[in-house]
Amino acid sequence: MKRCWLLLCLVSTNTVAGAEPIEFARDVLPILSANCFACHGPDAAERQADLRLDVEANAKADGGSGPPIVPGRPELSTIIERMTSDDPELPMPPPSSHKTLKPEQIETVRRWIAEGAAWQRHWSFQPLVKPAGTLDDQVRAGLKPRAASSCVTSPRRIRSFAVCTWT
Repeated sequence: MKRCWLLLCLVSTNTVAGAEPIEFARDVLPILSANCFACHGPDAAERQADLRLDVEANAKADGGSGPPIVPGRPELSTIIERMTSDDPELPMPPPSSHKTLKPEQIETVRRWIAEGAAWQRHWSFQPLVKPAGTLDDQVRAGLKPRAASSCVTSPRRIRSFAVCTWT
C-alpha cells in the first residue's frame, strides 16, 4: 500500500513539474469566479455555507468539514472532493445552479493546489515592474545599424522612388 501511494505521488509530481506552473489570477480565478463565487463569493446575502472562496484566509480555513483548500494536498481539499463527488448531495457547483465544471478545469484547480495554492490578486491590482534601464536603453537595444542604401534598396525602404537620384 505504501509503495502504491509513493508511486502515485511520484507520478503526479512529475506530471505537475513537467507542465507550466498554474497561476491563480490567470488560471484558477476565472474558474472560481464563473462557477463558485455566486454562492461562495463577496455577496453576503447570497453566500451559502458561510464559505468565501474569494478571500484566501477563508478559502484555506477549516470551516468544520475540513478546509476547502489545503496547499500542496489536493486529496485533503474539500473543494476537490466536492467538485468530483458522485454523491447527489455533494457536487459543486450544484445541479440547480446550471453550471458545470469541465474535467480540465477541475484538473487545473487540482494542479494549483498541488503546486502550493499560491494566491495572487487580479493582474490589474499587481504593481508594475519597472524594466531595467531607461527607455532610451531599450530603444537602442532594439535598433540595429544598417548599411548605406543603394538606389535599388532605398525605394523599397522608404516607399518612394523620388528620393533616389540616378547618377
